[in-house]
Amino acid sequence: METRREFLRISAAAAAGGAAALLAPAAAALDDPAERKRILEGPLPVRGLGGTGIQTGILGLGCFYLGNLREESAAVSIAARAFDLGVNWFDTAPSYNRGVSEERVGKALKGRRDRVHVATKSTCRDGASARRELEESLKRLRTDHVDLFQLHAVRTAKDVDAIFAEGGAWAAVQEARKAGKVLHAGFTGHFDPALMAAVCRERPVETILMPLNCLDPHEKSFEKGTLPAAREKGLGIVAMKLFASGRLVDDAALSPSAGDCVRYVLGLPVSVAIAGCSSIEELERDLLAAKAFTPFTDAERAALLARTRPFVEKQIEWYKK
Repeated sequence: METRREFLRISAAAAAGGAAALLAPAAAALDDPAERKRILEGPLPVRGLGGTGIQTGILGLGCFYLGNLREESAAVSIAARAFDLGVNWFDTAPSYNRGVSEERVGKALKGRRDRVHVATKSTCRDGASARRELEESLKRLRTDHVDLFQLHAVRTAKDVDAIFAEGGAWAAVQEARKAGKVLHAGFTGHFDPALMAAVCRERPVETILMPLNCLDPHEKSFEKGTLPAAREKGLGIVAMKLFASGRLVDDAALSPSAGDCVRYVLGLPVSVAIAGCSSIEELERDLLAAKAFTPFTDAERAALLARTRPFVEKQIEWYKK
């Protein structure tokens, strides 16, 4: 959790760069424990997930880090705390520490499953492998279905062709939908915005998971290259990499604050933004920004983008390379 001293240091750096500081309610919360508690325990705004009919809180929990924490109890506590604070979107994958993330999500959501939406993924391209991986995921998650199953890390046209080929992963997902094991299907990618846009326009997907943050517009931009196509097709849009895997906020004196990063992405036409959290402090920090969310003005947005432009040369968005 950011201390008052850290907040003042970040604010000073932002002012020096001509950028806006954290939104006023969040700043007040850092100063006043009672106000912070009031905001955190208040409602999390919801948005629709495209044409799926799902209503999701605007901030979801990205569960990659839950699989990497040394203590299982710490991971379960983070997910449980997220639920208690109104998070109803949990995104995981079998590739997150070889299924450990899914196991921990399943334990944390025991007794809560009917009040949340669970998304998982598969990097398999053929139908038999995708079918097998889904079954394994359901066991680890302790559920008979997932709300969203995503074909993961689509990188090339060859990937797309394999997924949608006869007997490919997409066919297996459709079989799973008929069986009630998958409610909705989408895809993810973080390398090629043009390829992702083509999938949005040409394939029968319902959702897209893509990286969006306040560094993205400067180079190989998903905000510019993919988001318009997803909106045009009415897809459910899930944002990831809000902090570029944490690298965007590593240097608090120069880079945006975590609150700025959350606020920036929520100002885009996304359904939900997933934040990876490795502690309850990080979770509450991000939820504080989401629950107190107000859009940037045009001037604030421009100032923030100007402040992040120098970071392009540091290759912070490693996943685009």
